[in-house]
Amino acid sequence: MQKINLITKKDMAFGELEFDKSQFEFPKQVRVDFSKTRTSFEYEDQGGEQVKTDRVKRMSLFGVDEAVAKLLEAQGMDIDNLHPLEIWVLDNFSKYQLYQEQGLVKTMELKEFSIVPKWTNGAYRDIALVAKTLKELPNE
Repeated sequence: MQKINLITKKDMAFGELEFDKSQFEFPKQVRVDFSKTRTSFEYEDQGGEQVKTDRVKRMSLFGVDEAVAKLLEAQGMDIDNLHPLEIWVLDNFSKYQLYQEQGLVKTMELKEFSIVPKWTNGAYRDIALVAKTLKELPNE
């Protein structure tokens, strides 16, 4: 986490701050349904107008706590009502796009990540988990 000098905080962008992970409880392993993945694209300025490019900026993966999902399924319960955790990935797009096309469900381990403010409906109203390293685990 980068420190910010509050005296000289020139060009500080709130959206680029990272929260201390110790403030949050989060699962170590998540079950990601890649059929629900969303892709965000980069925009570029063309004559004063923002035009969408075909370059991927990030992918949003949605996963539920693997341990909770297993527990509920063992009891014969449905996991569709679990609130998914949104995980942003900023690289390895081709691998995740392939998983998305195939509609795969995979268990992933959160190895390295940061927690940042998330812009929603014109303001920072939520947080996002930005994965730096995701480890794919074998499906049981």
